[in-house]
Amino acid sequence: MFLRRLNILNHMSTSSSNFTVAVICPPENQAIISNLNQNRTDGVRFVIGNDLKSFDSHIDSIQALMFVAVGGSLSLLPTLYEACGNNIKWVHSLFAGVDALEPFITSHLKPDGVLLTNGRGAFSSSLAEYVL
Repeated sequence: MFLRRLNILNHMSTSSSNFTVAVICPPENQAIISNLNQNRTDGVRFVIGNDLKSFDSHIDSIQALMFVAVGGSLSLLPTLYEACGNNIKWVHSLFAGVDALEPFITSHLKPDGVLLTNGRGAFSSSLAEYVL
């Protein structure tokens, strides 16, 4: 599953020279920020924020949304999606569960046919190590 998400990101970044992913999470979340933009050479840019104003100057180039459930503003998801118009091709929830996103999925993603991925399996090995 992780490889599939990487393939999606690689395909989108090669098909567009100005590919931007809006990451909905608190900007002080250093665990997310340090991992996203570290040594990027693929042309993908991550913009991080938890309110619409944080994304204003990038609205025209945002093609994907990433939602971080811990601290991310759930109410911002449909607002940002609508502000981006028809540009959004992919929405990713960093965590496995997407139950909280169900109203957004039903009202926005299903009618538009936008791809939704999640973090299922991303934490399996670290959880197994913790248990052992």
